[in-house]
Amino acid sequence: MFNRRSFVSLSSALAAGLAMVVGAGKASAKTTKPRMDIEPRGTVGRLERFPLLDLESKQDFMAGITSFANTDLAIAARDRGLDLLKANGLDPAKELPLETSIKLFGSDPIMGLRERVWHSAHSYEHDILDAYFQ
Repeated sequence: MFNRRSFVSLSSALAAGLAMVVGAGKASAKTTKPRMDIEPRGTVGRLERFPLLDLESKQDFMAGITSFANTDLAIAARDRGLDLLKANGLDPAKELPLETSIKLFGSDPIMGLRERVWHSAHSYEHDILDAYFQ
């Protein structure tokens, strides 16, 4: 009977032996530069740090602003939106026509502030990176 395990191990041993015989005497040192990225300011975990401390500081500040817009300001805007819907007798679970939502929320300062802060922070983060890397 044919035993495939013996065949696989025998063929692997033959292939390894042949590779050693054929490849013998051809070893040489590589003279090319290593293919790696070297970070000028190191890493934070797996992430590469920005090349300049000024750039990293600006990005950290903008990340804090974005986090503020996505937490405290977003909660305040959500609560304000629910209050406006309740004051006008509308159900928050039902879909609102665009014209009605523009009338209710369009001039509200809390909802406008949240959107403006988030959009400005996002845009400015990209402007900072574009100015440095382009």
